[in-house]
Amino acid sequence: MKLLIKLSIAIFALLALTITLLLIFVDPNDYKSEIEAQVKTNLNRDLHIVGDIGWTFYPQLGFSSGQIELDNLSGFSQPHLVKINKASLGINILPLLKGEISIGKLTLDGFELTLLTDKNGLSNLDNMGKKSAETDQPAAVKDATPAEETVASEKDEPFFAFDKTQLAGIDINNAIIELQDLQAGSHQKITINEIKLGEFAFDKETELVINTKLVIDDLQAEIQLNSQLLVNKDMSNIKLSKLQVDTLVTGKVLPNGQLKSVLKTDVDFAVNSKKITLSDFDINTVITADNLPNKKVSTQVNATISYQLDEQLATIKALKLKVDQLELAGELSVQTANITKIRYNLVANKWDLNHYMAKAADKKDSAPADAKANETSKPSTTSSAVEQAAEVEPDLAFLHDLDIDGHLKIAGVKVDNINIGEINNHLIINKGTANVKLLTAELYQGLLTLNAQVSDSKGRNKYQATSTLKGVQIRPLLIDAAEIDLISGETNFNFKGKGQGLTATKIKQGIVGKGSFSLLDGEIYGVNIPQEIRALKAKLTGKKAPTEDNIKKTDFASLTGDFSINKGLVNNQKFLMLSPVMRLDGSGLVHIIKETLDYKLSISPLSSSKSDTDYADLNGLTIPMLIKGSFTDPKISLDTDSALKEQLKAKLDVEKKRLQEKAKQELKKYEDKIDVETQKKIKKEGKRLEDKLKKFF
Repeated sequence: MKLLIKLSIAIFALLALTITLLLIFVDPNDYKSEIEAQVKTNLNRDLHIVGDIGWTFYPQLGFSSGQIELDNLSGFSQPHLVKINKASLGINILPLLKGEISIGKLTLDGFELTLLTDKNGLSNLDNMGKKSAETDQPAAVKDATPAEETVASEKDEPFFAFDKTQLAGIDINNAIIELQDLQAGSHQKITINEIKLGEFAFDKETELVINTKLVIDDLQAEIQLNSQLLVNKDMSNIKLSKLQVDTLVTGKVLPNGQLKSVLKTDVDFAVNSKKITLSDFDINTVITADNLPNKKVSTQVNATISYQLDEQLATIKALKLKVDQLELAGELSVQTANITKIRYNLVANKWDLNHYMAKAADKKDSAPADAKANETSKPSTTSSAVEQAAEVEPDLAFLHDLDIDGHLKIAGVKVDNINIGEINNHLIINKGTANVKLLTAELYQGLLTLNAQVSDSKGRNKYQATSTLKGVQIRPLLIDAAEIDLISGETNFNFKGKGQGLTATKIKQGIVGKGSFSLLDGEIYGVNIPQEIRALKAKLTGKKAPTEDNIKKTDFASLTGDFSINKGLVNNQKFLMLSPVMRLDGSGLVHIIKETLDYKLSISPLSSSKSDTDYADLNGLTIPMLIKGSFTDPKISLDTDSALKEQLKAKLDVEKKRLQEKAKQELKKYEDKIDVETQKKIKKEGKRLEDKLKKFF
């Protein structure tokens, strides 16, 4: 026992003597030039160790240095790539004797990293590394045989066990990462107040804390990360458990507001399989600002996320996204390569989007009277020209970089006053073409079906679409969508068209197609045609005009038509409306660009000869009907005066013929009874009478 104690004392004494001799005779500064030369050789950058490298004794033996600078190549606006004010690293001596590496705390103070890109796109990280691809291995090593390499590997087996490496901790304070891109005109600055890693050892959880301040243009962010780091001995698995990231963002884009978010998850990195998994991923965000709806938006995301590094494949399962009252759930995968591949199957609740739509200020009410007068006096072509000049054809070249196949189901959507029921959509994008293979939407007690295609044709965007409406109540749709109260009825609609150009003006001018429509059991608002017919009959019969009906509408049993579209004009070649009391037919034009109507129709009253109706004796009468004006304020007029004149003229012609025929018959009777001379007198008198009758008719 005494021998063991003496032996231990001797070893400690020898160790102390070794350390003392090391401190006395070894000066780390003697190796500064060699270190700088090695950096120059391996990184192609100049390293300057400005301060002295010295020994540290407390709290443990180690090294410390003053200012360290790693320079940029000439030609950049900032001189340094990396700059460190102070650095220190401790080493525990006793574990070294057992083949274990026990490093003390690594401390960096005033760490600055500057990443620059000049106007030509050259980065200060370019051309780093050795100038020559040739290694500095001796020829003997290069020409070594496999047997010699095996012997060498056995001899070179490390004394120190890497898996037993320990680190007392890392403290990085006052770090700044600055990113400046002169070509893109961007500048970001990240200030890291603290990076703190607790005592580290393999297979042992270690506390990790990072406090960061981030400045990107006009945005400022404070980020705090807390987690438990666990690395297994063979470095095959790295975990960040109980990871929580708290973020606070402020800036001009959030006037009088902020963004606060809390992210919680467990991160598992399987090194060998190159797979990162974020389990129980949960992030809650609250955004407040004066320019937001109700000055506040809240979001929540829950999911299980995995990312396969070698395949560049991200998979999101059990996704639950909530933005205020909007919800979206399902699965999603994104694979990035030369072509981004996206697959999804998502289901949403009913979305009321009015909460997020900016309400345009009523400029006409707020503008001065003279400003309004000037505005209204300007030609309409000026405003349309400005709008057309502001339109930009979308660049669909990005479609060539996408491969998307997904299904989306939304319980309903409300936009402005428009209410849409359940929506089902299957979207496919491939080889520069986007296909809505089938979109169905419940719409005002009916169903909308759409198949559409949009493609990029070397910058000349093309589209084609086939759509149908079945059983849609047209009146509430027109009122909610365009505030037009013109017509009602159960609507069926078919259309097939195509065109080139995707700006609003190009679509209006360039769409070409054909379609048909039918409305059943409906009404036309703004005119009471039966009332007009009753008033017309009163004029014809000389009776008192009926009491005016305040209800300005006309019922019909069916309204059908065919139309074509070309060069901004809808040509309604066939327009037919039937009701029990009349027939209305004709044709008309709809100017899509000017948003005007021009219809010329004819009304024919119908009555049964076996019954006494208000429209008896009007058979054969045709009443002209005109529909003209804007979409929002169409004017409907009946030309009853012209119809009355035509009816009177027709009756007078009949009466004239009747009287003429009667006169001829009477003259014939007298001719048989009187002599020749008397017949001549009678013919002369008859001629005179006929001339007088002509004056009346």
